[in-house]
Amino acid sequence: MEVVERGEMIMAGLLVHAPLQRLGEEIPKAWQQLFEQAAELERIKIASYLDASLDIIDSKYLQLVGIAVRQAASIPRDLVGIHIPAQRLLHHRHVGSTATIRETFGAMYFWADQNGLKLSEFKVDMGYTPDGAEKEHDLYIGLWPEAGWHYIEAI
Repeated sequence: MEVVERGEMIMAGLLVHAPLQRLGEEIPKAWQQLFEQAAELERIKIASYLDASLDIIDSKYLQLVGIAVRQAASIPRDLVGIHIPAQRLLHHRHVGSTATIRETFGAMYFWADQNGLKLSEFKVDMGYTPDGAEKEHDLYIGLWPEAGWHYIEAI
C-alpha cells in the first residue's frame, strides 16, 4: 500500500444513490446498463471502467458506475460527468476475484489507521471490463480532508 499523488481525473457514468443494503442490487443494474453501451464507449477511447464511491448523503451511498475519460468533451450526453481534482490517495492493487475487493478496501482502511492516516468516503475501483474477465483492480481511497469531486457538464 502506498500514498500516491494522482493528477486530476474526469469520470462519466451512471449515478446510484441507495442505502448500503440495496447497493448489491442497484450497482449490477447500473453496470448492465453501462455495458450495453460498451461498443459506443470504446469509440471515445476510455481510460478505464470504474466504480467510484463519492459520498454518503442522507444515509445513502452515492456511487458512480462508469468510465475514466481523457477530457470533458468526451463525456456522452446520457452520462453524468464528475471532475476529481489532483489529490493524494491511498493506492493498492487488488489481484483476484471482484468478490474480495471489499476485503481489500477493509485492509486499506486498517493499514491507514495503523499509519496515522485519516481516509474519506471517496473511493475508486478501476479495472472492470465489459466481459467480466478482469483480474486486477487499482483501488484508491481519498485522504481526509483533501478528497473532493464536483459535477461537470458534458460539452
